[in-house]
Amino acid sequence: MPLADVLNDSGEDPAEALAAAGTAVRLAPDRPAVHVTLGTTLAVSGRRREAQDAFRTALRFDPQYAPAHHGLARLAAQDRN
Repeated sequence: MPLADVLNDSGEDPAEALAAAGTAVRLAPDRPAVHVTLGTTLAVSGRRREAQDAFRTALRFDPQYAPAHHGLARLAAQDRN
């Protein structure tokens, strides 16, 4: 499990989770999973537009990547509520 996911789940400082996710993207920019982790971290931090961008970036690398589709769907569902 990526460090950013652990930090997100723990409820600790969101800035630390964002830093970890940003580092993951910098180190492995072509991996959809790191963009999904970044998107999830941004969504938890209330940065929804940036979260959408991160999920869409993951889909550019793998259009069938289910976690990215799930992240976008969660954001869309929240928008409807």
